[in-house]
Amino acid sequence: DWSIDPVKGKKFQNAGEDFHRMSVMHLDKSCEIQVMNCRLSGVSDYGRVSFLIRFLWMMTENCVELTEEKAKSYANNDFARFLNHILFVWAPSRLSSRVKMFLIGMLKELESKFEELISRTDVDEAEVQDFLEDHTSITDLNAKRVLSKECLGRTNQADFILIYADSIRVVEIKKPFDPIFEKEGFSSVASLALSELTRYQNWLKLNESEAKERYGSAVLKKGWGIIGRVKNMNEEQMKELILYDSKSEETIIRTYDDLLENFSLRISQIEK
Repeated sequence: DWSIDPVKGKKFQNAGEDFHRMSVMHLDKSCEIQVMNCRLSGVSDYGRVSFLIRFLWMMTENCVELTEEKAKSYANNDFARFLNHILFVWAPSRLSSRVKMFLIGMLKELESKFEELISRTDVDEAEVQDFLEDHTSITDLNAKRVLSKECLGRTNQADFILIYADSIRVVEIKKPFDPIFEKEGFSSVASLALSELTRYQNWLKLNESEAKERYGSAVLKKGWGIIGRVKNMNEEQMKELILYDSKSEETIIRTYDDLLENFSLRISQIEK
């Protein structure tokens, strides 16, 4: 009951490399699922195909693994490197209750792990980068592809490039406990993130044809600087941040609470 339709022009990469999204269609329920940039270091093409077959089996009604306990287990093992790169539900109303329960269980486990990660005072930027690279759906569920540590020329390396249907977005991350504000305005870390975003976006503008060839579009959405937590800001700083985001034409600052809140909202939408 399944067909696999690789996106035109995209091919499987060598072992240890990313392979790009493909569309997976369940012919009975017309439920489209997109596989996102699976980072499976050391896994052969054969292993990836076996992962895909395993996933397709798990989404069938007869699979005995569709339990809440298994959902939590899968969210914490190596197989999650595959499953967590899936935009799980495009048409949740068309999914059976067992499949929906399983996916919600995985999403909630992932939500919990992300909240735990960004609450750690000792977490470093590399850990956050790895987590968001492994679980790209947390960054933006609307992105069709998410590229990590993307080189832009010889001297620029964006933390992430989000690719949408007809546009792209540059993302620069800092640590969850880095301050957004200091006494005189934006902190040095926040200012650095914004200046890096501006530099990367300027490169994309100057190399428009190359950007279009790489990403399918050179139309830039506002760049995101992801930094800090809401709880570390006072009311005046919150107002200042909202004002900046509304007036800035090219960059905005998002907190890790924004990512968590949007992901939680998606879970609640699927549960309905």
